[in-house]
Amino acid sequence: MQQAILAIMPPVFDGNHQRLICQLRTYIAAIDIDEAKKKTITLTCFNCGNFGHYALDCEAKCKNCSHNHQAKVCIKPLQDNEINEENVVNEENDKNEINKENEINEEKEINKENEINEENKINKENKVNEENEVNEENEINEENEINEENKVNEENEINEENEINEDNEINEENEINEENERNEENERNEENEINKESETNEEKEINEENEINEENEINEENEINEDNEINEDREQKITRRTNNIRAPQQLDMS
Repeated sequence: MQQAILAIMPPVFDGNHQRLICQLRTYIAAIDIDEAKKKTITLTCFNCGNFGHYALDCEAKCKNCSHNHQAKVCIKPLQDNEINEENVVNEENDKNEINKENEINEEKEINKENEINEENKINKENKVNEENEVNEENEINEENEINEENKVNEENEINEENEINEDNEINEENEINEENERNEENERNEENEINKESETNEEKEINEENEINEENEINEENEINEDNEINEDREQKITRRTNNIRAPQQLDMS
């Protein structure tokens, strides 16, 4: 609203030629409107609020300042316009300075990021180189370990073969000794068997004799027992007979 009012206010020279030229151009552009257009366009005065004219043509009392004059001759809007222009210029300068500072800060950040990226690249390259060196050393160590293991394995194989040969020799000797021992044991066993057979034969003879003697003794005992039984029977018969003879005699006596 205020800018529209300033655009149609008449210019005032304050010593600044460029500002005067801008004001004249703005003023000419504002008043270069056909009167017929002014009548056909619905206009609102920013001073009195009525329709049909601009504030620069308003003959009512000016409401923009405390002076008692018409609105069309008031210069306060021009002064406010100058202040606003200065503020705009200052704001633009501030913005430009801020933009420059932001650009500088962005450049610094970009440079820092680039430095960090370069350092990271260098660190990565160094890590890769270190890893490659470590891998090479590990490969060399692995090869050396493999060679040592192969040597040890070869030595172990030779030792195992020697041990196997020694074991075989020992086993052969042991087998010979075992065979000799078996032969000796067999001979001993044969002798023992012969001796056992002779002993068993002697024992059998003794046992047979003992059995014969036992049978003879049993037979003798049986004969003695039989004789005793016969004698006992005879005695019993005699006692019975004597008892039978004495019984009738006792009856007669009674």
